[in-house]
Amino acid sequence: MNSSVWKRNAAYALSLVPGAFVLGGLCIGGLATWGNVVFSLGFLAVLESILPDNTRTDHSEFRDWMPRFWLWAHVALTLAMLLALFEYLDRHAWASFSGIGAVVSCGIACGSGAVVVGHELIHKANPIEKGAGRLLLLLCGNPYFSAHHILVHHTHVGTDSDCVTAKKGESLYRYIPRSIGGQFVQAWQVETAMQQKKGERVRLWRSHLAQNCFILVLGALLLAWVSIDGLMAWVGVSLIAALLLEYVNYIEHYGLQRQPGERVGPSHSWNSNRTISRFLLFDLSRHADHHMHASKPYHCLDSGLDSPRLPGGYVQLLYLAFRPQKWFSTVDPLLPSNPQ
Repeated sequence: MNSSVWKRNAAYALSLVPGAFVLGGLCIGGLATWGNVVFSLGFLAVLESILPDNTRTDHSEFRDWMPRFWLWAHVALTLAMLLALFEYLDRHAWASFSGIGAVVSCGIACGSGAVVVGHELIHKANPIEKGAGRLLLLLCGNPYFSAHHILVHHTHVGTDSDCVTAKKGESLYRYIPRSIGGQFVQAWQVETAMQQKKGERVRLWRSHLAQNCFILVLGALLLAWVSIDGLMAWVGVSLIAALLLEYVNYIEHYGLQRQPGERVGPSHSWNSNRTISRFLLFDLSRHADHHMHASKPYHCLDSGLDSPRLPGGYVQLLYLAFRPQKWFSTVDPLLPSNPQ
């Protein structure tokens, strides 16, 4: 691994910083529990708007140790954050100022870290890595994403058959409930259809989605038995993580269309080379190459594709997406079907 590649791989350590702020805030308490809110939604948003694009590739080998190390580090970090949060709320009410700060900070860290890493890992062929990805998503209270993403989203992206592809003129507020509800329905439909295609009776326990829901209900009951405050906090963390996930889903394919049967290409996903998004989110912003080569690890994705470019990074565009008219006036003219 040459020096340039080593530095590029080391830069993904940025993804661990939000979790470090969460743990630090829980150790200090008080106002410090809001540290990751300020860092992730404030400092990083400003920094992303200032730093130039980073289009360098500096690919490393598929099996280099450092990119894989960061993924497993997030598994440990997520467990540590949640355990520290529950321990903190055992001493402080979740509805207090510091308790709310702890929940929001943890939810943001899970949305920017655990969910993103979970997405990366469920694409792995190795069953242990795939299982770790599923675990991360379940820790964030998400039963539907791992069931829907590969079976439906990657197959039907850009078409009317994919509820995750946001339509032109659709606001984030209308998109989120449609996307979440649609993912539950579509995942169940596809899984039952797969069982029927094999000539089998539909068995609930064979459904990935049903298994995930059962695990979550069981976990929630166990947590409620231990601590109602802990359960309420976990629900809060899960809601924030889900909100961030659906925001990312929204901007990744907003307004882009693909005809049924048309091969997935660079024009069906938005790309961004903003430095913060690249290294905070494991190159999720190089999304077109991910959809064209779903098994390619994050550190090998290319940016030099002829894809539509978002007018900013994932962190800074969060504020734009929550203002629908501003989002439409900024992004709609950039859609490939529109004249520039």
